[in-house]
Amino acid sequence: MGITLYDQNGTEKKHVTAEGQETSKNFAEQVNGMMFEYGDVVKVYHAESDRLSWYKNSEFVGKGDKKTFKEISFKVTPNGLEQV
Repeated sequence: MGITLYDQNGTEKKHVTAEGQETSKNFAEQVNGMMFEYGDVVKVYHAESDRLSWYKNSEFVGKGDKKTFKEISFKVTPNGLEQV
C-alpha cells in the first residue's frame, strides 16, 4: 500500500509505503500529521485494491477492483476529496 502527496504543480511532497508484512501502526505514524493544501493531489496505491472500500459523504459506494485498477487519485478541495 502506498500514498503519494503532490502539490498543485505535480511536485511530490511526501511518499509513504507499507509492505504486507509491516504493521499498520508504522504506516499510520508516517501519515499522521501530513500537511495538505487545497489543490494537492493524493494518490493511493494498493496491490490488492479489492480489499479497499470507497465512501462518499460517509456512505459506502463500492469496493476496489484489483482487475480494473490498483491506484486512485483525489484532489484536496474545500469540500473534501474529489476523485480525479
